[in-house]
Amino acid sequence: NFLSICSNGTMSINRWIRTGELINIPPENLRRISRIREIRRSWTDHLGAKRTASVILDLGVTDMINASIQMLPSRKIVQLNGHLLNIVSSKFIVRRIHGSLEKNYNGWSYIENGEKVFQVINNEIVFSKWRDIKFISFCQVYKQKGKTVLEFIEDKHETKFDDYSGKTYRTVSDDNEVRDENGKLIFDQTDIAWQWIKGDKEVITRPNLNMYVSTDPFIIQLARTISSWYSNDEDRKDGLLKFVQSLEYSPMSVYDQAKPPKDSLLSAEADCEDATIFAMSLFSAAGFKTSSVTADSTTGGSGHAFPAVEGNPALFSCKGHGFTYAEATSSDFRVGDWNLSELKPRYYFVLGEEVPVIF
Repeated sequence: NFLSICSNGTMSINRWIRTGELINIPPENLRRISRIREIRRSWTDHLGAKRTASVILDLGVTDMINASIQMLPSRKIVQLNGHLLNIVSSKFIVRRIHGSLEKNYNGWSYIENGEKVFQVINNEIVFSKWRDIKFISFCQVYKQKGKTVLEFIEDKHETKFDDYSGKTYRTVSDDNEVRDENGKLIFDQTDIAWQWIKGDKEVITRPNLNMYVSTDPFIIQLARTISSWYSNDEDRKDGLLKFVQSLEYSPMSVYDQAKPPKDSLLSAEADCEDATIFAMSLFSAAGFKTSSVTADSTTGGSGHAFPAVEGNPALFSCKGHGFTYAEATSSDFRVGDWNLSELKPRYYFVLGEEVPVIF
């Protein structure tokens, strides 16, 4: 119902906006739709108590402007026949934070140095100076701390193989054409890029989920509310984790990306990556050191992501702090409980640290 906004600005359960559908909402009606939402959620905590929390979301505020370019999923390192190569995802978000917004009756333009560089009319991208618009699948503009931010997703449908100097070594297009650094087609089936296409590869890292961890005002409000109900740190950590576990597990994610906590709360669902991000955000807002952990399946599955939080028994240590397991997608687990019989932890990213560490 949250997205069922009619073109006249009213809400209705009988009118749904389908994925990909463009609806023109006149500005005078759009102004009637508040960005402020109060979200109330009820669940049963780890002690069996019925809990209800209410948080206020300002949908026009986000803290995701720290990076001008982010890869989604993040940079991966691939091991292939003794070589280490960077595989850059074809889909990534570009964020610009130095321009200004110019609105008109049916759209908006993004201006930098007095020049129009991006334009949207009736929710459709019609012009971009920086990127070919046929590769841009999503855009929005918002303000944060006095800065106007343009955000758009670009997908060039190619995978790049870089050598150690950072120079492009091979490029694989969406239709599996392999080209060298000069754009020449490569037909040798023993070439490393062709071996990548044929599947002779092993991904040995996972995306760094820390880039999505948020301490927005609503996260701080939620963490403080939950923490206030308990008298010791162990119950506080379990209480925060139990809230995240109350979200419905869903393996689907928008654009195949991890979601920030705001989006998980609005949709009331999360996969393992989304739940990890949400739990880490709450742990961090409550003052606990936290980390994301990625694990490979030992039975041929797709692997798993989960948060870790300072405590015992220690799954790993970093700079004198022990971190323990905190499964965020299953209510059967409390902080410190784990069953890794089918999982092999590979990497952890401690929040605030620069370098991931291999188990």
